[in-house]
Amino acid sequence: MNNKNGISLIEIIVATGLLAAVLAPVFLIFSSGNRNMEMTEAEFRAHNCAIEIMEQIISIPYKHIKSGSYTSSEVKNGLSFANSPILYKISENYDSELKIEDIKDSGKSIFKKIIVKISYQPTKNSAIKRSFTLKTMVANETN
Repeated sequence: MNNKNGISLIEIIVATGLLAAVLAPVFLIFSSGNRNMEMTEAEFRAHNCAIEIMEQIISIPYKHIKSGSYTSSEVKNGLSFANSPILYKISENYDSELKIEDIKDSGKSIFKKIIVKISYQPTKNSAIKRSFTLKTMVANETN
């Protein structure tokens, strides 16, 4: 009888193939998780931009908030929406739009509707842009 106490080359190749088949889905899960983390960071930064702009506008006294539509370059350059500029500077990676509308009742302005929209790339290599919109209303408390 010929009794061998070693592992053959075929057994090693089969074991390596099985290990690769089991580990391939695990690596795919980790890589997609990393991609999702990048998207989450981009979304977080876009939300933060919108919230910062919104907070600065609603802190302005109602009578000084100017109605109108403002482009990304106007918002980035700190255009005066009242007697003071927006202090929060937006990164070049984000495009912003700001719209302030008067809501009137019987000819009197009772609310200002404020819409801040931030557009961003979800990942560094992404060709598409996503956007986040934040809306609120400011009441005219002087009437």
